[in-house]
Amino acid sequence: MSKSSCSLPNPVSDLLGALLSRSYKFIVGEVGGSNSVAKKSLEKAVNEKKVEIKSFEDTDLDFLTFDWCSPDKDRNWWWQMQALPFLDWFSRCHQLLDERELEQYFDFCVAALLQWLKQEPNSDQSPLRWHDHATAYRLTHLTNWLIVVSANEALVEKLLSVESTLNLPEVFSNHVAWLSEEENYSKHTNHGFDQAMAVFSLGLHAGRKLWQAESDLAEKRLIDEVKFAFTEEGVHKENSPGYHVFMMRRLEKLVRLEQLGETTVGIEARIIQEDAERFLEAITLPDGTLPMVGDTRGGQKGKMTEIEEGPVVYDFSKSGYVVIKGLYKEKPYYLLFKNCHDSNYHRHDDDLSIYLYYNGRTLLGDGGLGSHNENDPKRKQLRSYKSHNVPYVKSLAVRNREQLNRPPSVVVNEHGVTGMSAMFGQVIKRTVDWKNVHSGRIAVRDKVANFKPDQVFGAGFITEYQFEKKGDNKSYDILGGGIVYATITPRIKVDAENHQALISKSYGDFELVHSMSCESMGSDAISFAINLGGATP
Repeated sequence: MSKSSCSLPNPVSDLLGALLSRSYKFIVGEVGGSNSVAKKSLEKAVNEKKVEIKSFEDTDLDFLTFDWCSPDKDRNWWWQMQALPFLDWFSRCHQLLDERELEQYFDFCVAALLQWLKQEPNSDQSPLRWHDHATAYRLTHLTNWLIVVSANEALVEKLLSVESTLNLPEVFSNHVAWLSEEENYSKHTNHGFDQAMAVFSLGLHAGRKLWQAESDLAEKRLIDEVKFAFTEEGVHKENSPGYHVFMMRRLEKLVRLEQLGETTVGIEARIIQEDAERFLEAITLPDGTLPMVGDTRGGQKGKMTEIEEGPVVYDFSKSGYVVIKGLYKEKPYYLLFKNCHDSNYHRHDDDLSIYLYYNGRTLLGDGGLGSHNENDPKRKQLRSYKSHNVPYVKSLAVRNREQLNRPPSVVVNEHGVTGMSAMFGQVIKRTVDWKNVHSGRIAVRDKVANFKPDQVFGAGFITEYQFEKKGDNKSYDILGGGIVYATITPRIKVDAENHQALISKSYGDFELVHSMSCESMGSDAISFAINLGGATP
């Protein structure tokens, strides 16, 4: 990391003096100040030399002696660590600390930060030290921590006393400079959004008196990111309902920046919010959670609405999503059709996929996230067609949208939806017909273009329950505990096999479930009837 070319506030009193008087109230509104979980994490780090990182077991580690390169850990662990979580814990719990604890934990934060800075000459050996997202979070944590400290006279005095050792103006300027460099900017991603947000927020808190040029650039980037990140229907482009919620929170924060005197970015955010909220309502399962689609984790909360008799069609086809909801035998059903590739981020091989929920159960689901380790064979399987309910030809899927020979398309009509995808190089068309869904019946037809006799063309299904061939050898029940939840009936002769597949409901945890592949025998088309429990074929 080269030294900053930014304008440098000097001394630290200039940095403190530039902060807005209303910044402390704003930060408390953002992160709280009386978070007992954060206090426990901070106490554990100080007193027990243990580090608590989300989605991971506690690690024996002393921030005051840590070399920032030794543990063989997951990338997700490292980027959370490189964000300097102890600063965030302090900000989130400072109102719970008495005077002695405030000074003790302040001293710890300063010493831990100095230990991190001391490793800069060996930054190439420190995983994700200057990672795009970790750096954005680190600057945000530094900003919040400084503002919290600035509101306490005793802590300000202590901060001024260590000025010769801890050159905070240089620390901030180096971060602002790095994040502002074009080569470090992850344009049109949620990472790029947070990079711009970190610099712009700091500039606002400093009253636009410091880092003005970098703050102006960050504002332009933010406006561009907001306009790009969501489709015209208000759907976040990164292939996962979980990230749609993540980015909705970012929109909300942009609106809240009006409290610091900002309006332009907030106006852009408000334009999108209503449509984004509408999509969230549509994509949410009847139980109030999000479907585990793309890199969405199991159990993530959505926005539950009342289920009508239906079918009610939620048409976001321009963004690649169509959802129908309703009641069958007074029990809620939910069918999602997904076919989009507007971003390569969090991309799975799930064009033309369906996701089916009925009576409190996900009958045809999705693999989920697993981890961010793209070299992990389990993560590779979760992203592949083998962990989705999709038609396929046996070839590598195209994950770079620039290499597609045509973009995915979706058309909704009175009785169903038709999608076309070139994910496997050849165009595959899937039609889902729901005109009889009120009777518990859904029809699916798949067809591949330019089919060759030696090709394998099929459709895969994945369930947490079991696939079992019926006595007539023509249908396959999805069942659990002897109860039939649904039946899949191929309309032509297929070669059907049961397999084991992986899903991941929480980070780093994988479990085996059942999958079924139905492959055509020399035909370029396959069709199925899916009958909800109790429905006749």
